[in-house]
Amino acid sequence: MSDPRHAPDGLAQPGPRMTEAEALVVAHYRQLWLQHGDAPQSLDWSGAMTQQRRFAVLADGLDLNGRRVLDVGCGLGHLADWLQQSGVEAQYTGLDLTPDLLSAASRRHPQHRFVLGSVLDADVLRGERFDVVLSSGLFYTYPEGGMAWLQSAVARMWSWTDQVLAFNSLSTWASRREAGEFQADPTEVLRWCGTLSTRLLLRHDYHDGDFTVQMFRGAAADRR
Repeated sequence: MSDPRHAPDGLAQPGPRMTEAEALVVAHYRQLWLQHGDAPQSLDWSGAMTQQRRFAVLADGLDLNGRRVLDVGCGLGHLADWLQQSGVEAQYTGLDLTPDLLSAASRRHPQHRFVLGSVLDADVLRGERFDVVLSSGLFYTYPEGGMAWLQSAVARMWSWTDQVLAFNSLSTWASRREAGEFQADPTEVLRWCGTLSTRLLLRHDYHDGDFTVQMFRGAAADRR
């Protein structure tokens, strides 16, 4: 029997637009996947509670039922699990760079759509729109030029959403720092996000070293 942790040939190769930094990220997560399989640790979370706490904060106050939801950096599709367990019926799409993770996610959730590619690739999801875009744990693996990468990714995700974008990041306000991880200054991130939308919410109350930003377009903000 073949090892279910290996991606089938159809998802075996990353797209041609992958950067060197993204290729390192793919290698990092593939190694974690081979070690841990279908577990939060394959996404570098310490456990399910830590992972799900971020999901709850990302989605806090948002009506996701029946919405077109894009999960950027979806990994194994654990956000789709959390939505289902929370009684949310959304039109879910997952986007990720790592073929092994994405292949496993598509086997776990054949009812959902999973797309292989980079958030920065202009050809990925070209012309598509979503009601809500969510992204958890996307930025910490880009320690070199992390703020510029975050800005480019957030701008792209913002271009996809008709209502809300929510993302999180490790924070420079943390009491300790880990070598090789990108941590963003929440004030700087919020100030930059204000160039895209003036309707913003910053959460830094759920974890010492992590923050979440929700960005709203007009109609979505008025409903809160």
